[in-house]
Amino acid sequence: HRSPPASPRLRDSQTRKLRARAFTANDITTSHYTAYNFVPKNLWQQFQRVANVYFLLIGMLQLDVFFPGLSPTHWSTTIAPLAFVLSINAAKEAYDDYFRHRSDAAVNATPCVRILRPKNPPRGDAAPTTTRLQTVRWKDLRVGDIALVRNNQELPADVVCVQSSDRAGVGYVET
Repeated sequence: HRSPPASPRLRDSQTRKLRARAFTANDITTSHYTAYNFVPKNLWQQFQRVANVYFLLIGMLQLDVFFPGLSPTHWSTTIAPLAFVLSINAAKEAYDDYFRHRSDAAVNATPCVRILRPKNPPRGDAAPTTTRLQTVRWKDLRVGDIALVRNNQELPADVVCVQSSDRAGVGYVET
C-alpha cells in the first residue's frame, strides 16, 4: 500500500528541514568565547604561557602544604601578582570578544535577497510564473537557495554564479 504523494508545500518544508540538518548554518562566528566557556577556555589559554605556569608552580611550593618551611616568603607574594596578571588578560580578552560578538551579529543580520521557487512551476508550454523575492538575513541562507547579488554587493555565502547582467556574461570577484 503506497501513501498518497505529499503536497508541494509539505515537500518543500521537509526538504528545508533535511537541508538544515545535513549542512552547517551560514552564520559567521569569529568570537572565541561564550558565557559558558569563558573561564575554563581563558584559563587554558593563559596557562599555555610558560611564565604563568612557572609562577603557579612557585606559588604552590610556597603553600607550606607540600613542603613545610621551604619558602621564606608567603604564598600570596607570588599568587597575588599572578592573579592580577590573569585577571587583566581575562578582562582584555572579554572586552575584545564582546566586540567580536557584536561584529558577528551585524554581519549575520545583513539583508540579502533570496529568489523563491514557484509553488506550482509551469508545465509544458504554460506561461512562466512571476519570480518572487524574499529579503532574508545572511545567516538564514541555506544550501540550495538562490541569492540575488547586485553589482558591488558583498557575497552572503559561498556561491556559484548562475547568471551575470554583463553583456559577455562575465562576473568579477574582488577578494
